[in-house]
Amino acid sequence: GEGDGNHSAHRRTSHQRGYALEELNLRHNGIGDSGVKAIAGAIIEAARLRANANSPLMSGQRSFVSPGLLDDARYEPHCLRALLLGFNGISAVGAQSLSEALSAAVRAARVSLGDEAAKDAPCVRELDLACNSIGSDGAKALATALDGVEELDLGNNGIGDGGIKWLAKALKENTILRRLIVSGNNVTAEGSYWVAESLSTNQDLRHLDLGSNGIGDAGAKDIAEDLRDNTGLHSLILRRNGIGDEGALELCSALDPRGGDMQRQKTNAYLTELSLRGNLISDRASIEVKRRVGLRMDVEMQQRF
Repeated sequence: GEGDGNHSAHRRTSHQRGYALEELNLRHNGIGDSGVKAIAGAIIEAARLRANANSPLMSGQRSFVSPGLLDDARYEPHCLRALLLGFNGISAVGAQSLSEALSAAVRAARVSLGDEAAKDAPCVRELDLACNSIGSDGAKALATALDGVEELDLGNNGIGDGGIKWLAKALKENTILRRLIVSGNNVTAEGSYWVAESLSTNQDLRHLDLGSNGIGDAGAKDIAEDLRDNTGLHSLILRRNGIGDEGALELCSALDPRGGDMQRQKTNAYLTELSLRGNLISDRASIEVKRRVGLRMDVEMQQRF
């Protein structure tokens, strides 16, 4: 009848659309760990469908997607590209759920496409968990599941030196992550030591934000030393870290060989932005930094007591 015809036309129109959700923004929604667990479950199910795309029967259970749709590239199981979950009261429990989901998505891509092609497969590329409370344990869980993530925001999560250590260890072997934000996490010189060590081996990270921590001069010196061997980082944010003249001038020397001795002439020519705003650098040292490296280091707006 006429009704059946309209229904068929609607189905055809819907079939032709075939759009997939690529960004999910749930910032400031208070979804908590239970909400994250639900999202993680959906990602894992999509990964299961991808890994078994040639068969509607999986582990003895029938998929909720019909075999016809599995054969249509427009309805190929997708994974979110951007997952924005800042300000949601997520703890280490939620971080663990996300870790499992991210790992499942990458494994599924490798199974269905192979290791090389999987690098470009749909998976969560941007993960925003800013201003939650995942702590050190949450950072440890996520550090094991960063193979597909290109942008990670863990700002203000209380991960501390313990959490940053796990992330730094992951950075040593990670070639995918491009932007890492770990500002406001109570990281001290102890944690920045591990970050510095990772910078001597990781040449793929482009942006690192360690602002609003407490690495001090000792942490700045460690980072400066390993920056000399880094050719990948373009932007380094060290605002509000209690860094004084010693740390600032050591960072300056890492960028400009004119301030170093003859045995330490190796310098970083790739870093274009090093922000040291809001630290404890004197006017005299600020002038010296500007003279030697110009706009590559931002030493404006220092704290004065």
